[in-house]
Amino acid sequence: MYWMIGGDGREYGPVSADQLGEWVAEHRANGQTQVRRDGETAWQPLAALPEFADALRDAAGHHAAPPPPPPPLPAEAAPVVGAGMSGQLDVGGCLGRAWSLLMANFGLIIGGCLLFWGLRRLLGYLCIGVIVNPILLGPLMAGLSLIVLKRARQQPTHITEMFSFFGPPFVQFMLLGIIYVVATSLGMLLCFVPGLVLMVIWAFAFVAAADRPGHYWHAMETSRHAVMPRFISVAVLLLIAWLPFVIATLYLQALSTSYAMDVFSNGGVFDFSLLTDQGRWKQFAIYTSGLEFKHAIVQLLNLPFALAVTVQAYEDLLGHPPGNRAG
Repeated sequence: MYWMIGGDGREYGPVSADQLGEWVAEHRANGQTQVRRDGETAWQPLAALPEFADALRDAAGHHAAPPPPPPPLPAEAAPVVGAGMSGQLDVGGCLGRAWSLLMANFGLIIGGCLLFWGLRRLLGYLCIGVIVNPILLGPLMAGLSLIVLKRARQQPTHITEMFSFFGPPFVQFMLLGIIYVVATSLGMLLCFVPGLVLMVIWAFAFVAAADRPGHYWHAMETSRHAVMPRFISVAVLLLIAWLPFVIATLYLQALSTSYAMDVFSNGGVFDFSLLTDQGRWKQFAIYTSGLEFKHAIVQLLNLPFALAVTVQAYEDLLGHPPGNRAG
């Protein structure tokens, strides 16, 4: 599969080699047209790809080549996909298509989510999760999103594609994950609401990065431009998609708060002097670690459907026109 930058400066694809060959024959592309193979980040002239030598030679024999399209913009200056888009978000349709996508690819998506979740939990048990998890979040989440996105487009994929971005583009995906974690975590600490707002605004950042690899900020801006005109609709969709996890979070938080009152209270009144009691802290830590594990299990069970919903919403708002999707 290939991507092409047209004469209007926009990206087109992914398309097959046969489709790109037809565009050469129709003089919609020539030897100077900038293209890249799916999964690669470097653009190069079409003439540099030997598989299109015959098509270019045949096209040159019939007509003069059209003026070359403009060169690709650097990732930092690339036009933000989604700005001014006319895509409509169909909340009910996203939920229905997400469920169908999950049922049709149950083993693959569940397996990918289990691998993603298991790796992050393992790092946590090794006591390096606080440092390593933010670094690996971007590449792993983008890889998992790529698997689901390809199945939504009926393209072949494999669970090993979760590690697609551990090569040359790793740094950009690492920065995406780190900035996402740091910004949303700080937002949660600041009255909770800013963190939720950032989570909604950047809901499509990992899918966009997987679909159009490039600069990390471009993916985040792509998501922001797509979400802001329909912020409430996207927020409602995400709330429905993550509803079991949200309910579990509130319930387990209530249990934790109630238990803290029991452990650190004296005669039914919270006693600050008991905060220095190491035994009570150990008792509280054991109890909350059990709650945290239950919380993580609910997250694992909810992740496959929530990710499928996110991908389907991305396709509604930012996916390629049907004519450019791979069948």
